[in-house]
Amino acid sequence: MYALEGSYSLVECSGCGLRFLNPQPEFQKLARHYPQQYYAYQKLQNAERNQLECLYEKLYDVLYGPSFKQQTLIRWLFLPCAFLMPGTTVAPGRRFLDVGCGAGYMVERMARWGMEAVGIEADQQAVKAANQKGIRVFQGYAAPLPFSSETFDVVTMHATLEHVPDPQAALNEVFRVLKAGGVAHISVPNRRSLAAFLFGQFWIALDAPRHLFIFTPRLLREFARKAGFQIKSTHYRPALVQSFFGSIHYWWAARIGADTRLSASRVMKTQWRLLLLPFCMALCALRLGDSVEVIFQKP
Repeated sequence: MYALEGSYSLVECSGCGLRFLNPQPEFQKLARHYPQQYYAYQKLQNAERNQLECLYEKLYDVLYGPSFKQQTLIRWLFLPCAFLMPGTTVAPGRRFLDVGCGAGYMVERMARWGMEAVGIEADQQAVKAANQKGIRVFQGYAAPLPFSSETFDVVTMHATLEHVPDPQAALNEVFRVLKAGGVAHISVPNRRSLAAFLFGQFWIALDAPRHLFIFTPRLLREFARKAGFQIKSTHYRPALVQSFFGSIHYWWAARIGADTRLSASRVMKTQWRLLLLPFCMALCALRLGDSVEVIFQKP
C-alpha cells in the first residue's frame, strides 16, 4: 500500500501464537513507512467530509452524544448501527486521551462533547494539522506516555497497538495513566476475521511493515490482563469493503505482476458499505469481524 517497496516476513510464536514482523524495522526508520497520504492523517485535511464521515458523525451523536442522552427511544432505534464504529465512553467534564490519534478526529469530537480531551500522535505533520484546527494533540509515542500517573478517566487506542514496537509496554502505560475505575477502549485488526482466513498473505490488514504485530482477540485480552486490566466486554467491528476489495486488489496484482499501489478512495465507497451492511452485521455476530475492540477497566 502507498507504493512502498520491499518484502517482509511474518513469524508466529510457538508458545502464544502471536504473529509479528521479523526482523522488526529499526525504531528510527519507522517514520519512512508512513507517507503523508496515510489515511489516518487525512481525516481533518479537507474542509468537506465525505458522505460516510457525515453519517458516522451523526451516528456518534445519536449513540454517544450528550444532546441525545435523554432520548432513549432514538438511541434504541440506532443501537444496531453501533457495531460500525470504534467505541468510546463519553463523560462530560472528565479527562480523555486518544493514543495514536492521527489528525485528532476523535479528540475533536470528545472535546465538543464536553470532555477535557487530548491526543498523542507520533507524526509531526499530523500533530501540526490538528493543532492548526485548535485540537489538543501532542507529538509523542505510546510508550512512554508523557503524562502523570492516574491522569485520565477514558483512554482510547484504536488501530494503534499493532503499530507499536512494544505492545506490552504500551498497555502498561495506558494502565498507568488511567485513574482507578477508568476505562480503556482498544481495538486491533482481527486475525480471526473471515477476510484474514480467505486472503492469507494478501489480507490487507497485514499492512507490512506498518503493522508490527497481528493479534487474535484472546491475545489482546491476555496482554491487557498482564498490564493489570479487568476485561469488561469484547466487540467486533466491520471494515468489509476495505478488507475484501483491498485484499482482492493485492491478490490480483500479485497474479498479473501489476502495481500494488492502492488508493483508499477505491475501497471506501459509501454505497458499497451500505449494501454490505447486513453481511457485516452477520460476520460481527459470528466474531468474524475485521477488527476486534476490547473494553478494559482499571480496578
